[in-house]
Amino acid sequence: MEKRLIDDSKRPLLSSLDNTCIDCISGNTTNGYGHIDCPKNNGRCRIGFIEGDKGVCYVCSKNSKTTANFKESLSSTYHSIPQLKKLFDEVRQEVAALEVRRVNQVVHNLKNLHGHSIQELSLFLPQDKFTFNVNSTQEAVKKRIQRDSSAAALSILRLIKINNGIKAEFSIYDKLIRNDGVNPQLSLKPYSIQDVVFLVAQPFFEDFHQKDVWFALGTCTDKAVFDFETIFSALYHIIGNATKYVEPSTRVNVSFKTGDEYIVIDFNMSSLHLYPEDLDQLFDEGYSGRLARQYNENGQGLGMYRAKIFVQWNKGTIEVIAGEKIKSVKGVLYSDNVIRLKLLKADR
Repeated sequence: MEKRLIDDSKRPLLSSLDNTCIDCISGNTTNGYGHIDCPKNNGRCRIGFIEGDKGVCYVCSKNSKTTANFKESLSSTYHSIPQLKKLFDEVRQEVAALEVRRVNQVVHNLKNLHGHSIQELSLFLPQDKFTFNVNSTQEAVKKRIQRDSSAAALSILRLIKINNGIKAEFSIYDKLIRNDGVNPQLSLKPYSIQDVVFLVAQPFFEDFHQKDVWFALGTCTDKAVFDFETIFSALYHIIGNATKYVEPSTRVNVSFKTGDEYIVIDFNMSSLHLYPEDLDQLFDEGYSGRLARQYNENGQGLGMYRAKIFVQWNKGTIEVIAGEKIKSVKGVLYSDNVIRLKLLKADR
């Protein structure tokens, strides 16, 4: 049974009938009912419509065996409008609340990143050193850089990382929130996946260095096909998570393997142990691992969720292979884990 339901405020709630069908029903019913030879499916159809204080109901059925059966279905459908309207409003409110929450998360993250950027600049060059004289301000900056070029280099790297974080958040907003992830506009091109991983990882080197972690990047001469912006954001979240959860004084080994259709990128590391329930929910929106919560290292639980969506948009896959052997380091539980990405190989 095909139908169109409109509530008492003239708002469409449900429709599987196009406008030609509505015109057909309106023009071929007597006292709200009709039995016609349908010009679309070359079969006999029962049609009907009811308009009242609950709204408007149009129905077309080729399966109703009797008029009585059809009229009962039509009446039942019409009287379901208030309940459907209530459900429609509840769902819309829930969706609106979800969208507000997602936008607020992006705004919150952007504010934090902006705050870190201001803090970084202020630590390197306090605001009171700036003047309205451009030349004297420029000289102050040059002297500060000359006096401590190492600190200047670190500040630039941290600012690059912050800028990449802002770029990732804009990707989230543009492609995941504003368009609700429907038909995202992707620009699929071949890229050197090794170069892109290095580009994303480089600003995080200081974070790894602070934990005495060596980021070992393997070699890959093959190219993968993907949308740069979304895969950049996915890698940003993956590598950012690695800096948080990797075991200090270890290595993150990134290796590449080329197959017939895909390039496989493995991030091998000793990181917080993952339990079976973690693996079941790791890519769910808002989920943080059991130990991450226990050690107060959890964030908003969005990084891996977003990474998976972006990788899937690019016709790739992402999975986590958890190590079973647990080791305790200063009371913290770790295991050897692998984050594995598969991206389409260029020139397949």
